[in-house]
Amino acid sequence: MRVATGRGYEITLSPDQEVLVEVARGRVFGGASVGQRAWAPANSVGVGTVLVIANNRGTISETSSEDFERGWLLGQVTGNGGHNPNNSSGTYLRFWMPHHADLADRADRIIRTMGVSRTYSGGAYNEIHRTLSIQTRALEDFVAQFLESKSKLIKPQLIEANASLVRGFLRGFFDADGTVSGNREKGQSVRLNQSSRPNLIAVQRMLLRFGIASTICLRRNAGTSRLPNSKREYQDYQTKANYELIVSKDNIGVFEHAIGFEDREKKARLAEFTRTSARKPYAERFTANVTAVETIAIQTAYEAIVQRKSEVDGNGFRIRL
Repeated sequence: MRVATGRGYEITLSPDQEVLVEVARGRVFGGASVGQRAWAPANSVGVGTVLVIANNRGTISETSSEDFERGWLLGQVTGNGGHNPNNSSGTYLRFWMPHHADLADRADRIIRTMGVSRTYSGGAYNEIHRTLSIQTRALEDFVAQFLESKSKLIKPQLIEANASLVRGFLRGFFDADGTVSGNREKGQSVRLNQSSRPNLIAVQRMLLRFGIASTICLRRNAGTSRLPNSKREYQDYQTKANYELIVSKDNIGVFEHAIGFEDREKKARLAEFTRTSARKPYAERFTANVTAVETIAIQTAYEAIVQRKSEVDGNGFRIRL
C-alpha cells in the first residue's frame, strides 16, 4: 500500500508492516506540546492518521570537504546548469555576472581539482546575456553519476551518498534556486521552487537526514502562461505544474547551521531572520498527516528477521522490524 501525506512525504508499506503513529497530543507542565505515540500495522492507517517522521538532529558529522565542494557543484548544475552528454551543450554551469562572480570563481577553483584537461581555461562569457558558462568533460563525468541526462532527475546514488556530498549538493541547489522569504509578522521560510516534484521529494528526504523537516506544496497547475520570448515579446507557452518546498519553524535555524548558503545576499537575509527574531520559532513536531492511502499491485517483498524489535528509518518515517 502507498501512503501519502500532506507534507509531501510518501512511503510504500506491506499491510502488516508496523509504523509509528501519533495517537494523541497534549501539553505538559510549562506549556510544551507533547505527542503520545504508538506502533500500528500499516493496514490500520487511513486518511487523517498522523505518522511520525524521523528526527535526525545532531546525528550527522562531516567527513570530507572535497566531497562537500563537489556536491556544491552538483547542486549548481541541477539549479543553474544543464546535463546533456549526448548534445553539444554537454554539462555546464551558468552564472549571472557580475552578481555571481564570486560563485563562478568558487566553481572554477573546485573544477580545477577534478583532473581537467590542459585545454580547460575557465568559463566563457556571453556579453549579450551577461552570463559566464563553465563546461568541461571532468564535470560531465562527475555529474553523470548522480543526475539523469536532460531531465536532471536525481538518481538514488545521490540520495544514498555520504553526508558531505549530500550537504554540499543541498547548499549548491539552494544557492541556485532557493529563496529566503517572509518577515517576522507573517512568518519566515526558506523555499525551493521547481517543476520537478520527484526532485523536490528527493531533496525533502535528504534534508531530513540533517534533522530538517519540510513541506511540499503545489503552486501552479500545468497549463498555458503568457511569457516573454527571445524578442522580449509576450506569447503563450505551455507550462508544467510548479511546486515549492518550504522550510519553516525552527527548521530554519537547523538549515542555517547544517546547510546554509554560499550566496552572500541569501546568507545575510537568513542570518537576519535567525538573529533578529522577536520570539523563538515554533518547534517542529516531526509528524505528517496522511492524505491518501492507495492499494497497489502485489510486489515482491523481503523480510528481515532480527533478534528483537528494531526501529529503522524508511523514507523518513519510523518503521519497526
